Amino acid sequence: MELCEIIIKWCKELRFEFLQYRIEFKLIQVMINFKQFDKAYSSISTLISYVQKSEDKLLLLDLYLTQCSLGIGINNVSQAVSFLTNAKTVASSINTPLELQFKIELLSGILQADVSDYRTAVPYLQEAFDIAESLNNIENGTQALMYMLLCFMLSDDVDNLARIMKSNFCLKLVDDSRIKGMLNLINAYMSKDINKYREVIQDPNFSLKDEQTIVYHLEKNYESVVDNSIMDIVYAYSHLQLNFIAQKISLPVSVVSTQLEKMIIDGKINGILDESLGVLIQYKATVESEEIYKSNQICENLSQVANKLLKYCDLLK
Repeated sequence: MELCEIIIKWCKELRFEFLQYRIEFKLIQVMINFKQFDKAYSSISTLISYVQKSEDKLLLLDLYLTQCSLGIGINNVSQAVSFLTNAKTVASSINTPLELQFKIELLSGILQADVSDYRTAVPYLQEAFDIAESLNNIENGTQALMYMLLCFMLSDDVDNLARIMKSNFCLKLVDDSRIKGMLNLINAYMSKDINKYREVIQDPNFSLKDEQTIVYHLEKNYESVVDNSIMDIVYAYSHLQLNFIAQKISLPVSVVSTQLEKMIIDGKINGILDESLGVLIQYKATVESEEIYKSNQICENLSQVANKLLKYCDLLK
């Protein structure tokens, strides 16, 4: 970082603006590598304001894409969408290199996945994957494939998953620990094997520290796997010991109790927890309770639709 700052100072003295901007961009990338996201976010905004006045549209495109990645990294999706829109505007006016086009497609897919629109995300990720294949870029291909596998799993799209995995380029990627981990997760998810799912996530060889979007969705999906596993156990009983449920899915009783409380509040289970006896008591569904549950489901679905429409409006800005 010190070397970059020395070169930047030298460029300013000699008024080498184009070189100065590119070195400043390198400095920002170093900040990102050192996880100095706030500092990088502030610096890149300032640099963009200067580069916009120059004719270096290729650098401006790269800056917008980096800014978009930072927006995703700090969980500011609405701004990330705006930055990506700016990038696409610049890209449409120049002959965009394939490496940058890959970033555009990948970020488009990631942002769609961020709003849980997994089926819309897949075509963008497929395009990114195809670009990586044309460049024979293993790392880019691995990154695009990881997000595709995530979207296939969360949208239950097994047919397209099988089609993708038969491609020659995929054969070069399947030995990567991240791809192996994603495939093992999909197998655990499809078989509703909560223990296997948890083992894969906790496997130290399955490192996703640089893919926070994937980590977020896997953790969110883990709750869904736990819910499904609990429902498979309790659906036929009116009274059930919490210890029995915990033993069946190999989770602590405290975790099972907390999850059951959430499921009761969400209306997934019609019953109560008797903490003194450590028992789940389920009631027979009445017509009234079914109607209330369906009304709650309709309200929840409408809320999700409204949220998606708002995020799509952001995409169109």
